[in-house]
Amino acid sequence: MPPKRENHKSNVDFAAALRQHGALHATAAQDFGEQATSNSSPPNRWKKNTNEVTSSHGRTAANRTVLSESPWTCYNELYSLQFGTSVHFSIAERKQFQPEENPLCIVKRFSAVDAQECIQSVQRIRHPQFVQALDFFLVQEEYFVAFEYMPLSLAEVAGNPLMNDLRLSSMLGQVVDGLLYLEKNSLGHGQLTCSNILIDTSGSVKLWGQEFIQKRLSFKETIKSLAVITMKLVQGYAKEDGTIGLDRPGRFPLGFDFLSALEQMSSMRDLTKHKLLRPPWSKKVLVGLVSLVHIWSDRGYKLNPRKREHET
Repeated sequence: MPPKRENHKSNVDFAAALRQHGALHATAAQDFGEQATSNSSPPNRWKKNTNEVTSSHGRTAANRTVLSESPWTCYNELYSLQFGTSVHFSIAERKQFQPEENPLCIVKRFSAVDAQECIQSVQRIRHPQFVQALDFFLVQEEYFVAFEYMPLSLAEVAGNPLMNDLRLSSMLGQVVDGLLYLEKNSLGHGQLTCSNILIDTSGSVKLWGQEFIQKRLSFKETIKSLAVITMKLVQGYAKEDGTIGLDRPGRFPLGFDFLSALEQMSSMRDLTKHKLLRPPWSKKVLVGLVSLVHIWSDRGYKLNPRKREHET
């Protein structure tokens, strides 16, 4: 399971990257002005979601049974991958799949004494802003869950030289949508970190680590976690003394104002009223940023030795 604290660092020379890509950066006002004239429309945050997330087999996480067999009867393990500073998780490929399906998944193992409670927590969460659970397995006293494949976490995105207020808004807007769902159900995420928020190549951002969701989590704790995530996304790190703020606020005027206003917020609904999250934002503005991450991100991975031995 992911550790509580993250110290994600990159070997990238951000200053040089910023100079190289300076022509790609617009000011926050220009970004939002261009976006407002596009055909995109803001998401309806308050409309009740009647469409539950379903797997390719048409089942929701809640009604998916736990199979008493190894996940490797259905999947081939390819390699293991780190998300931020997390442990390595298996990346696997479904042995049989439909042509329109993505055959990849992330396999997470639960072997602690509270493993069954963790599985129940994963099964209860049904919202499109959470990484979808596809299959559940039980082998002796260990549980395995196959999640939809998303290649990156926000820890790999942190400090990206292409980040600006519009892209920050597009990420945080999706995160807050998931947190709104939790707040509506009197729940909170006990490990809300960059490593527990995943992003794919289309710009979709989803919360992960459903096993850490709990009741009676203070809103203040959620705000503190959200502030750390915002600082890391913008500048690659959070202040060591716990202070909320940015070292170069001029580059992110709306992001800086958002951070400054967090302590005055009393609910997730209040957050959505802030001007950083109000303008129309689109997942598509994140596609270019994600493509750069694949080039400069230093990922921890391990090839599956059993797979290689079998192929040789």
